[in-house]
Amino acid sequence: METKDVNKTNYFSPDRNHLIVSQIKNSIVIIIVMTAIIYKIKQMGDLPFWVAPAIIGGMHCIFLPLLISVRHSINRRKYSFEDDKIVSNMGLFKTKTIEIKYKDIRSISLSRDLLERLFKIKRINISTSNKKLIIKGLKNTKADEIKNIINKKMTKI
Repeated sequence: METKDVNKTNYFSPDRNHLIVSQIKNSIVIIIVMTAIIYKIKQMGDLPFWVAPAIIGGMHCIFLPLLISVRHSINRRKYSFEDDKIVSNMGLFKTKTIEIKYKDIRSISLSRDLLERLFKIKRINISTSNKKLIIKGLKNTKADEIKNIINKKMTKI
């Protein structure tokens, strides 16, 4: 997690564990799709028992490193906490910036699924009346710290 203070603004980027969790989820989807394809092929003719695991393993050896590198370069995320707002910058080729003022925040919650629990990371869900920002890939202590920072800034305004 990169964190640095520049002109009273706190910048940070998500932890790399988020990338691993998302790739595991993608791998599960790929395995399900490949299994369905192999099942359909097997219905059309007899295949030896080793063909299905070989195809699934080969697809992972080819596509998983590619998915990891492409997803990491495309989904670059940086967040900053300024005096009156949270700014989220996402993307490398197509960028998206979301600004949420502290006075507009309706709710803040912390959540995590099973894989995020295993990798000890959380996500922060920040909601306003018309926007929603999800900050993913935060270590447990950092997520709690950021939630406290947001709550303090909300009470100041």
